[in-house]
Amino acid sequence: MELGVLISQQELIGRRTSMKRLSLLMRKLSLADVLFVLAGWARRLEKGEGRQLDIQVASKYPVVGKAVLREIALGRPLIFPTRLAAVAKLALEHADRRAGDEFGGSRLDADFAEIVVGVVDHFAYRGANKEERILSLMLQQVARPDAHLATSVARYHRLLVDLPGIHPDLDDAKFDLRVLKRNGQSITRQLALAFAIWVKFHEDSLQDHWQFGSEFLVETGLRNTDISPIQTAMSGTPDDLRQEIVKERSAGYGAPNDLRPFSLKPICEIEPGRFVPVHLGAISERLLSDGLYWRVRYLFQSSDAQKTAFGKTMGAMLEEHCAEVLDKPYPRAQRHVGRLYREHRYGAHDGADFAIFEGDRAAFIEVGTDRPNWRDVLDRGDVDAYRSDIELLLRHRIEQLDRKISHFRAGQLCFEGQASVFTSEIYPVICLLDGFPTAPRLRDEIDLRIRAWNLLAGLPRLTIISTEELEMLAALVRTKRVTMSNIIAGYTISSERDEPIRNYLLSTCGDFRDPFMSSESERVMSLVKSELFARKSDAVGHPVT
Repeated sequence: MELGVLISQQELIGRRTSMKRLSLLMRKLSLADVLFVLAGWARRLEKGEGRQLDIQVASKYPVVGKAVLREIALGRPLIFPTRLAAVAKLALEHADRRAGDEFGGSRLDADFAEIVVGVVDHFAYRGANKEERILSLMLQQVARPDAHLATSVARYHRLLVDLPGIHPDLDDAKFDLRVLKRNGQSITRQLALAFAIWVKFHEDSLQDHWQFGSEFLVETGLRNTDISPIQTAMSGTPDDLRQEIVKERSAGYGAPNDLRPFSLKPICEIEPGRFVPVHLGAISERLLSDGLYWRVRYLFQSSDAQKTAFGKTMGAMLEEHCAEVLDKPYPRAQRHVGRLYREHRYGAHDGADFAIFEGDRAAFIEVGTDRPNWRDVLDRGDVDAYRSDIELLLRHRIEQLDRKISHFRAGQLCFEGQASVFTSEIYPVICLLDGFPTAPRLRDEIDLRIRAWNLLAGLPRLTIISTEELEMLAALVRTKRVTMSNIIAGYTISSERDEPIRNYLLSTCGDFRDPFMSSESERVMSLVKSELFARKSDAVGHPVT
């Protein structure tokens, strides 16, 4: 297997377990048992226990055990989130619906180990040729943008609540007012609900079976009327999920790794009032970036004027957020550290959203709120849809960077105190709200098109980052006394240059704390806790119905 990320039985021993046998093995097992075991494993992966889990599974399936252990020793993981979600999908289609005798337990036998190992051999690799099939698999397996929930909650609170209040002149959309009027809940309240549900599935004991009963409502101050809409949006019964699986299969996406149903409904209501995540990693996406963002956006779709107001306000708030993030390491009173410039008009054009000059190097940054086509690109691994997103989301920003850098070199775009003759390197950067899918081989698709468009010629390689990664870069400049341009320069020539820049930052700088976003997270979390726990008394007498 060229990808180096999927250990398959076919690769290990030259034969695979048929889908018929996998289905028969799954019918021996209880659906509840399987889903709770998988959920527990997903949490172990999040805690960094993947290697122990790999060895445990390999030891239970001696047919491939030794071969698996060799691959694990080489750094290739056996258990990863998509494999677990694929087994959950197989269970929803074939496992016994009876109540499990080890409900929430951790049973692992040889049959179950064979299912876990063998399911990958039935993953779909779509595309016109071998290269496209690999690209498709990369999109589904490793290209999904990553984010941390605490900073995501703080960021969305800033974009939708705090910054519109600070900059009312830029707030054409009036987010909070419209959301409160239409949904009866403030954005802060909805973020509090998202955080409470995320904590419920990521930190609560497995033994409570993730019930949203009266005890949980009293603990958090939530009402059943608060929880019910999110339950409806994020969870489904086994029959509901099976219907979504059948619908996807009829559209040509029926392989175990076609997990669109779990992106929409990452939680299964296995019994009335009893829930289990079927795709733990998709919960935060469904709550925030693929949830709250679209719920708010939906309220601005009834007219072109509303759509324009939403896009304009979101873009303005993102720029203000990024400006505040960058102002921390580049304060105006300490210009020897480096100088930050914001967008300004020159002639008939706008300058770069942000330009940072440090010694003889500079970075030009364009920001935007556009998001990839989640369904086709990331859930279905559609390579043509990915190429379309490169055209729709990146090309106009690449063209802007090319023009603005060229105009700076020619003296048409000027920055006070900066001369192009003294700037030896300029690094082009695109920063999108939730990032853009990238991974080895996929990044080649972007570079190929930049060359075909004849853009950014003679410049360092384009760097594409998420807002969270911009926050990480700013934190490193502020706390480690390094320059952003030097960090980007190192990244663009590193062995990790095709991966998200966060991987490079963590591998070269280790763990580090972002003072600004940490303080913002603490502030917003205090609002979230007040929103939840201030209403404890309201929840009494309102059990789940």
